[in-house]
Amino acid sequence: MRLTRKLLKRCNQSVDQRRCIRRRQTSLWGVVVAIARAEEGSAVLEFVAIAIPLFVPLILYFGTMNAKVQEAFDLNNLARQAARAYITAPDESLAEARVQAVLDVASHQHSLDLTNQSISYQVECSAQPCLTPDSHIKMTLQIEPSGRSASDIQVVDAWR
Repeated sequence: MRLTRKLLKRCNQSVDQRRCIRRRQTSLWGVVVAIARAEEGSAVLEFVAIAIPLFVPLILYFGTMNAKVQEAFDLNNLARQAARAYITAPDESLAEARVQAVLDVASHQHSLDLTNQSISYQVECSAQPCLTPDSHIKMTLQIEPSGRSASDIQVVDAWR
């Protein structure tokens, strides 16, 4: 045992370790040391070889979920902007035109994919006429044919 430790120390201190290990491979301990040194870093390679096929679908899933959440967030934000445009209009005829202008501008600026789709909106009022002070307005946007929708409720200013 002492002899192999001395030989290993000499191999570790040797400038040319490969030649030293080849000379020591005649003994069983030399073979074990050579194998142990040859497999350095193999655990990392095995982990990468196993992890990449598992992580690629996971990354694709999270990317898809991120896109869907971003679309929902953008649609909710668009509903809020359309409701704000409606309640800040001076009269109801101009309110409809303002909502349509907001939808036209937003369809080009947001990440909503509206190719071959259209946005429709519906306004529900808690009082008649809709722009009565302190009344509530619910703006519902729906994208057809996908069926995605979002709503927002805004209150008309009391100082109209």
